[in-house]
Amino acid sequence: MDIQRYLDNYFSSKDMPFIVGTKVVQNLFSNADVLQAGKTHFFCDPIQRRPKRSGQGVATGYEAIINFCLCVTSTLDMPYMNETNQSIDNKYTNNIEPLIESWNAIVKDFGCAGFDISNESYIDTINIKDVNFDGIIGTITLTSYDA
Repeated sequence: MDIQRYLDNYFSSKDMPFIVGTKVVQNLFSNADVLQAGKTHFFCDPIQRRPKRSGQGVATGYEAIINFCLCVTSTLDMPYMNETNQSIDNKYTNNIEPLIESWNAIVKDFGCAGFDISNESYIDTINIKDVNFDGIIGTITLTSYDA
């Protein structure tokens, strides 16, 4: 199973914009018509693949290292989190926490699709890219045993 095609099909089925490119290209896309307010977007760097081979050189699968940003459009004037007054809207509660829940569901789907999951990590991020996104930035390794 080709990882690029899998991700494209997966995010299309979730009606989630999927944008691949270097950080500079991603920022250009963040200003383009491809963005949709209120939707979760999945940006990723070009995928690094590490082939797995038998001792005879036969392909037995690969590892795909994916550096990603899962994000939604936001506003600059909202606080990250207001510990003194929980009734105020904040970026963590409105944007980041739901994206962490979405990410956990996405990772579960990757596992159900037959990928082994490793080296997963992510960090909260706010006010990124030119159009002001909030979300999580991270990395994950998916291993496929399909040659």
